[in-house]
Amino acid sequence: MKFKLIIKNFFKFFALTVLALMFIISDVSYSSASGIVQMSPKINFYHSGGVQPDAVAIGKNGNIWVANLDSKNLTKLSPNGDIIGNYACGNLPSAIAIAPNGNVWITDGGYRSGRIVKLSSDGAMLGMYRIDNPGVSPTALTIASNGNVWVVNNNNTVTKLSPNGTIIGNYAVGNNPNHIAIAPDGNVWITNGGFANSVTVLTSKGVFIQRYLVGINPTKTANFPSSIAFAQNGNIFITDSSSGGITKLSSDGAMLGNYPIYYIGTGKSAHNYASPQPGPIAIDKNGNIFVLDRAVYTVTKLSPNGTIIGNYGPKWNPDLNVNLDAMAIDKNGNLWVASGSGRYVLEFEGVDKGSISH
Repeated sequence: MKFKLIIKNFFKFFALTVLALMFIISDVSYSSASGIVQMSPKINFYHSGGVQPDAVAIGKNGNIWVANLDSKNLTKLSPNGDIIGNYACGNLPSAIAIAPNGNVWITDGGYRSGRIVKLSSDGAMLGMYRIDNPGVSPTALTIASNGNVWVVNNNNTVTKLSPNGTIIGNYAVGNNPNHIAIAPDGNVWITNGGFANSVTVLTSKGVFIQRYLVGINPTKTANFPSSIAFAQNGNIFITDSSSGGITKLSSDGAMLGNYPIYYIGTGKSAHNYASPQPGPIAIDKNGNIFVLDRAVYTVTKLSPNGTIIGNYGPKWNPDLNVNLDAMAIDKNGNLWVASGSGRYVLEFEGVDKGSISH
């Protein structure tokens, strides 16, 4: 038994050492021969407190909340990356949102579980609320300024709950809804993925307003809108994981531009094994845009007008068991990224001071 423990600890130390070497940061520019992308911010990595961290959010007090999909737990980290606690939160936690009062809401996407879990900011269980729709599984959620919770379901609907978990309504939103966000004016925007190449807009009361085609070429069905973020001036940015770009709309849905994601110095993907697949997106108070690329494990920073400022991340390695699946920006401008299939949360230090999380 002692020998087995020594071997186990050795491999654990070896794995941590390899990851540390992969994420040692120095100022390097793109080299098409080596496949290295620009790595200006320092990157720290911390254990997620579980297995397969799939979502991350910043609490009101600056703590970091991580949903670990495979180990079925929620972990709270301090701003320094120390684990504060681990908390049970259902069968398959896959998305997190922080309420205005600091409560933590999590989708429990376990097989047909159809539940939303609510914890206090201290991790105490406050309730589990079943979505009143037989056979549904929640996949994403967001919270309005009044505390109402909006949940995306896998049956082409969204559900609105009150802050105490009472269901207010269920609303049809078109095929394959996969992400949801609330605009500064209170309207609710939902991406329709699965090559539906559109976004659906509802009022705060769930009344349908409009559906907009988006993507680099919105007339084709090869687009896959995947995430939404709002600038402070009301403009909307939508990532398209299929065509590899970002669509910019005005607050009333007018097309303002499409911006392809590429890698500085090449004008194309960071490695010939993969094309960009932009997913989660965040915007800071200055309008700078951060896009997580799930194909090549990088974060791309763009100016408000779509000009690419930098690509941040490790050397692309198809054998590295660390994906980049979700992100949030803390008040100090540090970008926190959940590693997906790994066991780590990455902190990109100071990508933009004074940023706001989404």
